[in-house]
Amino acid sequence: MLRIFTDSDTDITPKEAKEYGYTIISMPYIINGETFYPYKDNEDDFDFHAFYDMLRKGVLPTTAALSPAEYMDYFEPVFKAGDDILYVHFSAAMSGTFNAMHLALEELKEKYPERKFYTVDTKGITICAYYTVRRIGQLYKKGASIDEILAFAEEEVDKSSTYFYASDLKFFAKS
Repeated sequence: MLRIFTDSDTDITPKEAKEYGYTIISMPYIINGETFYPYKDNEDDFDFHAFYDMLRKGVLPTTAALSPAEYMDYFEPVFKAGDDILYVHFSAAMSGTFNAMHLALEELKEKYPERKFYTVDTKGITICAYYTVRRIGQLYKKGASIDEILAFAEEEVDKSSTYFYASDLKFFAKS
């Protein structure tokens, strides 16, 4: 059986994740020295209004990478149960967290050599990744094979784009 994962940086909500069969990997962020794990600390939907109010007031969060042990906590129970994994994630070019994921996978592949691990790099974050995550979820829900899902991703990921405007460039300067 194939199990699908995505992360909180793709903007999928817990309700949508449940609808499509995703497990959400919570990507941490830090505000004023306190680390938050979206949807892990609070099972309910993320309070976007409160979060963006903080940003408008000048609070600038930072992000933190997951450790290999945290990735193992997500993936090992699935491999142990005899299932394979497809992880549809935000852009690997944007974070060092995927180095930790690869370290965890090296160890897991030694323990579970028969298990398969597939990834789809959306090459985006937030709403830029959301479309791909949602479409793959729809394909998964309809019973598409892993080969069909990967073929879709290969064809469509580079065709996604998002247009927006910003009234303030301070966040871009910090990125």
